[in-house]
Formats: sequence, C-alpha cells, structure tokens
Amino acid sequence: MSEQLHERVNYWFEQQGYNCAQAAAIVIAEQMGMDILPFAKMLNGFGGGIAGSRNVCGALTGAIAAICMARGNGESRAQDLDAFNKTNDYAKRMFAAFEEKFSTSLCCELTGVKRGDEEARIAFAKDGHARVCNPCVYAACEIALQILSE
Repeated sequence: MSEQLHERVNYWFEQQGYNCAQAAAIVIAEQMGMDILPFAKMLNGFGGGIAGSRNVCGALTGAIAAICMARGNGESRAQDLDAFNKTNDYAKRMFAAFEEKFSTSLCCELTGVKRGDEEARIAFAKDGHARVCNPCVYAACEIALQILSE
C-alpha cells in the first residue's frame, strides 16, 4: 500500500494541483470508496493552514474531514451523543498521531513560513511543497487509513 499511497498523493497533490487538505481527503476517500467531489469542494479554502493563515496543517484538516465522513453518522450530540463522541475520538487520535510524528500541527512550524511573510512564502514555493507538504499529506493519509482500518 505504501507505494500506491505515494502514487496517489503525488497524483492529487503534485500533478493535479489540489491543496494539501483536498489531496489528503481525496486520497483517503478513494481508498475508502467514498465520493471525492465533496472533499474537493469543501476543502478548497483549507490549504496553507486554513485559508493560507499558516494555522493548522491542511493535510491534517483534510484527513480529519475524511475520517469523520467515513465514520460519522451525521447525527448531532443531542441525537446520538455516543456516536458523536466516537467520531470525535477518531479525530482526536488523528490529531495526536500527526502531532507526535511532526512535533506540531501548525503549518507555519512545519513550513517555516509565518502568516504575512511574503518573502518566505515565495522562497518556500520553489521546492517546499515537495520537500515539506508532500510528506505531510502522505503521513496524514497513512495515519488516517490506519485509524480507519481498526
């Protein structure tokens, strides 16, 4: 699965040009047999740490979205508290595993690009996506698929 996962991440993130959040969610959705279009649409603004803010890593955000789509039942806390909490537990596990792997969940710390630092953003754009973001997307997918397989 590792080589296939790398191929799918490269395809959606590098070749097709989806942002980190979209690419992570799309790869996970593909593996889980889910429709990819909702993820491509709803996660459009989540790249670069949510709307380019360099906040929470988009790959992590996309992976959590895909996990919740795969395991959530759409019920509110008031309708089904146990199911709601169980889905939240999946998301918490994803967040914790990503932070454990990278020692942070923040795009700005992963990339070294702070919000508003246009010079750093331009320098990062040269090779940063392949060097930093692609491995984050891959790891987010790998962690999420492991969680979903349990």
